[in-house]
Amino acid sequence: MNVEKISSLHDDALVPKATGHLGEYKNYPERFDPDEKSVMTRLEQFGLKISDIEELFDKKVGELTWEEYTAVMAEVIKGQYDVIVASVFDQYMFPSPESPEEKERTEKMLKLIGQFEGMEAKFGVNLVRRKEDFKDHGNLVLGLEAGAHLIKSVGDVRLLADKGVRLFGLQYGKDNNIAGANGLTDFGREIVKYFLDNNLIIDLAHSGA
Repeated sequence: MNVEKISSLHDDALVPKATGHLGEYKNYPERFDPDEKSVMTRLEQFGLKISDIEELFDKKVGELTWEEYTAVMAEVIKGQYDVIVASVFDQYMFPSPESPEEKERTEKMLKLIGQFEGMEAKFGVNLVRRKEDFKDHGNLVLGLEAGAHLIKSVGDVRLLADKGVRLFGLQYGKDNNIAGANGLTDFGREIVKYFLDNNLIIDLAHSGA
């Protein structure tokens, strides 16, 4: 497959509805605008006209359900893109005192993977779990963008990989137990070796000092 067009898909349609628990994330007001401009930005990123979407569903884009948002994005992916990298992340990436325990945060992250699986089942997007799954277009690849801080063992990586995550970010702007300003930790080297030994992709976006 010759990849000509690739982009990323975030689930920001859900983010504004979790305003009470994201700590420092609230420093980004566009994520919490009453008109949910983050959703508008994502739709416009793919060349969609907000007026067309609102006419189609007879509601404001900020009122779209996950299923409606997903239906739109699925048609875009199948019709316009060879590969889309879907962002899987910890909704509490910048914890506050009100944030749940890490176990619950991981469970929510796995639930997000389930939503992308639903995108495949209901709307026919091709979710890639191994290289043999790639088709000429309309491929969805799961990437861990802001969740590496929840990885505490090789078993955690194996769990995410078994769920279909193929691309792993090492950091999200802050030091964690995998990597930091001084590079990889000893644990990070162990994890990176596992990535390489198991043909998992390392994403260096948001990494480094």
